[in-house]
Amino acid sequence: MSRPIRVLIVEDSEDDALLVVRELKTGGYDPVFERVDTPEAMEMAVGRQLPDIVIADYAMPRFSGLAALNLLRKKKLDIPFILLSGKIGEDKAVEAMKAGAHDYIMKDNLTRLVSAIERESKAAEMRKRHKKAEEALQQSEKYFRFVIDSAPEAIFIQSQDSFVYVNNAAIKLFGAQSKDQLVDQPIMERIHPDYRSAMEECIKKINEDRESVCILEQKYLRLDNSVIDVEASVILYAFKEQRGTLFFVRDVTKRKIMEKELQDRVKISEGFASVAVDRELVMMELKRKIQELEALRIKPISGNSP
Repeated sequence: MSRPIRVLIVEDSEDDALLVVRELKTGGYDPVFERVDTPEAMEMAVGRQLPDIVIADYAMPRFSGLAALNLLRKKKLDIPFILLSGKIGEDKAVEAMKAGAHDYIMKDNLTRLVSAIERESKAAEMRKRHKKAEEALQQSEKYFRFVIDSAPEAIFIQSQDSFVYVNNAAIKLFGAQSKDQLVDQPIMERIHPDYRSAMEECIKKINEDRESVCILEQKYLRLDNSVIDVEASVILYAFKEQRGTLFFVRDVTKRKIMEKELQDRVKISEGFASVAVDRELVMMELKRKIQELEALRIKPISGNSP
């Protein structure tokens, strides 16, 4: 059963174009074709309907195969492009391939045409699928970044010991005005010196055991070197060719201050309670002593003595 194919033939010779069509039919195709030999005619043909493949003569009186190829590139059309030539030197063939032609075939050896079309059609389909996958990935990445940038927690990625990504909350956490003040800067400079060794151990553990999660209470340094208390969860990060660690960080400075104030109040209350207990014990002891003295007191005797 013949396979349908839309072919745009850039050729000034009608006979040569018919030879191409005959070769396609012999190879099992049912071609719908259009022949053009000027840039204007080619632009109109491509504008009406995109072909599955373009087959172009290398040299023509009013046009050329390389000019036809350039026209497609300007329109950003990825269509299999095969050059035909009655006579072409090796240097010209190399030039054509560098320009983006997918193959070139001599007119006296059209038997290669069908296999070239099949190969390049499959390659074009693969490029099309890859492009769609890339576009879908870019859309997913864009949505991912939108969600991450909107997150209330500070989220940042470390790779090669430096920040490679920070969200809006991370910019605020470190007191920066923009991500440019943090990206590519050493991450350890933003961790208090007393806590750097713990972070180094955490990153080492994550790289060795790729499913590990580190949960740390640390102190970070803002850009003005003021100290903040944080809770950080750190995991392995891998996306495309990038490897590193992903941080989820919460500023707990206010909570720590409130906890300290509460602890101080408890200590004060305990002090008051201790004083009150001591006072009660003293009063009880005094009361006991008074009772003992009362018991020893000599009471006066009423009436006459014997």
